[in-house]
Amino acid sequence: LRGDDRFQISELRDHFDYVYQTSDLSEMPGRKYSAKRNHINQFSRYYRFDYQPVTPELAPACLELAEIWCEQRLCEEDLSLQHELSGIEDMLNNVETLEVDGGAILIYDKVQAFALGEKLNASTAVVHIEKANPEFKGIYTKMTQAYAERWQGVTEFVNLEQDLGEPGLRRAKESYYPDHMSKKYEVTLA
Repeated sequence: LRGDDRFQISELRDHFDYVYQTSDLSEMPGRKYSAKRNHINQFSRYYRFDYQPVTPELAPACLELAEIWCEQRLCEEDLSLQHELSGIEDMLNNVETLEVDGGAILIYDKVQAFALGEKLNASTAVVHIEKANPEFKGIYTKMTQAYAERWQGVTEFVNLEQDLGEPGLRRAKESYYPDHMSKKYEVTLA
């Protein structure tokens, strides 16, 4: 389509996917990840936790956390967050049927973080959803690392999807140093 005057092609930066080396997210090597490792070490020092795969038995507890997360962010006032919660509910209620891959962090036997994803292709896993209770400092970083560890040796990359133009989400995703961005475009008739 490039070079064809009939079409206008525009990059959609807010929808670019952040793609990371699996080993970078699971190991967080080098000086650039020192702050992330500090968050993980602090989390591990303060909390006794267990990482478990998301199963149909664990799905209701994950949904409960997602609903609390949504209430805290006033989802009833944000249609996109309402749709996101609905999608999470559908994924969790159909974990086996959809072959969703997920992991959860439990503290005191209660789900405090979870991630849901899948193997996208031979080289890439994708994380569709990641939710955590922010009362546990460092839990998001630990969840990202733990879920990436699950893919270590299986895929070369982990795709954490787009930031939708949300400044806080963009900063968070950039702070993990993506290997590359998977660009997305809009094609319209000129």
